[in-house]
Amino acid sequence: MTKLLRLIGVFLLLASAGYARQSTSFTVEGVVLDDNQKTTLPGVSILVKGTTKGVVTEEDGSFSFELDEGIYTLVFSYIGYTSKEVELEVPLEQALQVFL
Repeated sequence: MTKLLRLIGVFLLLASAGYARQSTSFTVEGVVLDDNQKTTLPGVSILVKGTTKGVVTEEDGSFSFELDEGIYTLVFSYIGYTSKEVELEVPLEQALQVFL
């Protein structure tokens, strides 16, 4: 009987440890605009600095992806424009507006 209780205890301990390591992802979304004309920019490359995670803006300049809670630097690149780095803390309170 005590072996069974120990086995159950170990199982519960391992299950709770695995649950504690799970992180919650948050949606990071926004739009990229031309700084002079204030028009949206499709095809802008957005990379999370120090990772291989990234996305490209849609036709309307919008983007969306998932990140865990934390502080990140996003690098925005577009042909003919100067790249821009934006630091942010996830979760965000509102959508991003980035001007290149």
